[in-house]
Amino acid sequence: MTSNYAARRAGVTKLMGVDAARQACPGLVLVSGEDLMPYRQASRRVLAVLQRFGTAQKAGLDEVVPPAPSPPAATPRCRAGPPVSALCSRVQAGFR
Repeated sequence: MTSNYAARRAGVTKLMGVDAARQACPGLVLVSGEDLMPYRQASRRVLAVLQRFGTAQKAGLDEVVPPAPSPPAATPRCRAGPPVSALCSRVQAGFR
């Protein structure tokens, strides 16, 4: 058995027996897994749409992985400020 996210939140897990799954999730709707063709076709259509916008890899029947973002061209460097102890002294001096 496999399950969607709503069923997983209710406690249904992979390879759980049907009776245990129904007990964990009383509103469970079971779909025969014998003919996955409609799901495979829908998966291909969704992937084709996503690939119009850039690279996307199929990770499963209902999962797609987007590309990792590119690192920035140059990492800006922070300018060093006064030591922390100097800042603390200034704050404390303002309260005296």
